[in-house]
Amino acid sequence: MVLLGYFIISVILSLIIFLVHKNTVTKLLSAFFVLIQVLVSIYSLTHLKENDSFYYTFNSLGVLLGLVLSL
Repeated sequence: MVLLGYFIISVILSLIIFLVHKNTVTKLLSAFFVLIQVLVSIYSLTHLKENDSFYYTFNSLGVLLGLVLSL
């Protein structure tokens, strides 16, 4: 269920950034997104080969790509 929450939060944050054109709000929400991305990457690293959201299984390639995306 972590990935489903991640996708929902990502869509909500991108909609807010799209609708509100203030620079400080954009920077704050972008920093929040980066924090969420790092936390999801750490979660996926600690839960290798486990199912999440009834479909996705964290494998080594997915974790590696998620960690690269977090950089």
